Amino acid sequence: MPKEFQEDLTDKEKKELLTILEEQGRIKWFKKWKEHMAMPQILNPLSINKKEQEKILRYLLLRALINQQARFEKVKELSIKLVEEFSDYIIFEPYKMHRYITKL
Repeated sequence: MPKEFQEDLTDKEKKELLTILEEQGRIKWFKKWKEHMAMPQILNPLSINKKEQEKILRYLLLRALINQQARFEKVKELSIKLVEEFSDYIIFEPYKMHRYITKL
């Protein structure tokens, strides 16, 4: 038998605890997410503009594709440099990148 019994929290206390945990989770998740994604300066992950959101998704897809055979830190550096250097071309028209192969 247990030596001590814990009493249930009241509904108000449960709600307060969940609110605190939710806020802590949101703050910590956002910080870790932002550090992990390493967004280039030209992309705004908080934008509500559909075109900007598509750019972000395409950037993340590019990172995932590069990440298939590389170390994580190098992938972050490479993907940021690519997007900063080639901007919309690499995100929206990657099939036209052959023009820039010497720079690449």
